[in-house]
Amino acid sequence: MGKALVIVESPAKAKTINKYLGPDYTVLASYGHVRDLPPKDGSVLPDEDFDMKWEIASDSKKHIKAIVDALKDDNELILATDPDREGEAISWHLYELLKNRRVLKDKAVHRVVFNEITKKAVQDAVAHPRDLSMDLVNAQQARRALDYLVGFNLSPLLWKKVRRGLSAGRVQSPALRLICEREDEIEALPGGENIHRCWQCGSCTNSCTVNAINEDFNPRYWIYLIRMGMESELLRDKDIIWQCVSCNKCTYACPRDVVPEAVMKATAHWLELKGHTPKSHSTIFDEVFSEQVFETGKIEDGRTIKQYFKRTGQKFPPNWMVTMVLSLLRNLPVSLLTRMGLATLIAPKTSDWSKSREAIKEYVAEQEAHHRKALGLDELVRAAENEIQEARS
Repeated sequence: MGKALVIVESPAKAKTINKYLGPDYTVLASYGHVRDLPPKDGSVLPDEDFDMKWEIASDSKKHIKAIVDALKDDNELILATDPDREGEAISWHLYELLKNRRVLKDKAVHRVVFNEITKKAVQDAVAHPRDLSMDLVNAQQARRALDYLVGFNLSPLLWKKVRRGLSAGRVQSPALRLICEREDEIEALPGGENIHRCWQCGSCTNSCTVNAINEDFNPRYWIYLIRMGMESELLRDKDIIWQCVSCNKCTYACPRDVVPEAVMKATAHWLELKGHTPKSHSTIFDEVFSEQVFETGKIEDGRTIKQYFKRTGQKFPPNWMVTMVLSLLRNLPVSLLTRMGLATLIAPKTSDWSKSREAIKEYVAEQEAHHRKALGLDELVRAAENEIQEARS
């Protein structure tokens, strides 16, 4: 009975596995991939069912020769490359090369896989071989074809149009787009304009008043998540981002003028606009305040507070307000109390306010449209409406 030739990827693995299998086996290494797509036009042909032109790597020729020479004295080939799609592809390439060279005639070919380099695992794998998995091979080839089609074709274009040294890829390009889109969304909101300046020094978190009480409140980490486009990770903390008390310690400590306090507000606003969180009490108060300015050009505290409590569903008046009003009635002059009461009832308007009101409303509308466009909210609404319409039809 002749020996069996075992092929693994790593020479270090080859020595260890040879000890486990004994003298009836010869173990050699492929030293990784043996064939690849040459870096030139025509290596992948999309118009010809994505036909791929493989080429033996120059460094692999001596390793293939060693395998061919060893097979002359062995009557069995065992492909024991890694169990992932890359390992499966290496085994397939070796099989195709050896078959085309007609050195596999009358030789049994088996594929074995193991997930740990132990004597038991290796011997069990050899005792239970399987066929090559073409699903894994095809998955690797699809990955490699996309790497070539995207990276090989787009990278030179970037060098020509933007700057040499830049690269594009099937993974890095979409990932970079996600990162840029998320950062652009936050930058488009008031307060987020300088988020790109952050260099993650942690000064904001170290100086944060809320972080001293709640370690989960971490502005540095959230800015990192935003800049990395990690929306799902950011959403885990959506209920505590609002805890910022706007003490501005972070803003004073920041060496890059990021204005982290403003970024926290922009992030909270972004969470609302995207529908991840309901309107906060802070946002509701801002709305009540703005509406009164639009209407009268002035702020009347009593009306603002009353509307705020009404919209937030809180008891009005609260006990603390009753106590405060009673104290005012006891201590303030009657003339001042009369003017305050009349202001509450009559709500006087600023003279010639109509032109200013329209200008402010126009500006606010422009900003809201800008924010909706930056966040793609109108597209999301249209998509949802189309889905509803299709479901009804």
